[in-house]
Amino acid sequence: MRRYLSSLLAIGALLIAMMPVACNTQTQATAPASSLNPTTPVMTSPTGEPVLPSKMMAAFDSAEQASEIAGFKVAEPSYVPEGYSGGKFTITRLGAGLPEEMKPKFNSTQVQRAYHYQNDQDTMILLVQMVHRFSVGGGEPTEICGRPAERAFTPADPQRVPHDSLTFGWEIDGNYFSLTGWLNETLDEAALVKMACSICID
Repeated sequence: MRRYLSSLLAIGALLIAMMPVACNTQTQATAPASSLNPTTPVMTSPTGEPVLPSKMMAAFDSAEQASEIAGFKVAEPSYVPEGYSGGKFTITRLGAGLPEEMKPKFNSTQVQRAYHYQNDQDTMILLVQMVHRFSVGGGEPTEICGRPAERAFTPADPQRVPHDSLTFGWEIDGNYFSLTGWLNETLDEAALVKMACSICID
């Protein structure tokens, strides 16, 4: 999955007219809770960032568990295209392996969740959330349900990505998101925009 992401981060511009989708905290059923004790205190670094169970990456079964470790509320879409189901919430710390003087001075915690179509590893939607502004790699400005956004189209690359892909990047109340979808017969742009519109911060 991660080998695909680097080829997808491009930003874009195109105005999309679409009715908003109501957002709420309900999504598809999640997997059973992991062994993480929800009452376990979250340690922080000298900069105030949460310390992950491992230095660079950790995965959790629920948004609540991921929120506790990430240090911010992890959002979930209330709409997911038919046939797609979400996997674990993966938390990474950008620059975690760098020397201390080279690490980011901002909250670099990133939460990702991949949604696969009937367990097909080559058909995926990837949602990324941070509380620090980031770019999806260049492109054109657009809107996501009235919010300023970026849109980037990336053509298929037989050596790396089997399908054309589309990425949207936008901000909600200090939370920055990117949503990337592999376009094929199971997913079109309208469905991807509808999923993006269904993401809210309570």
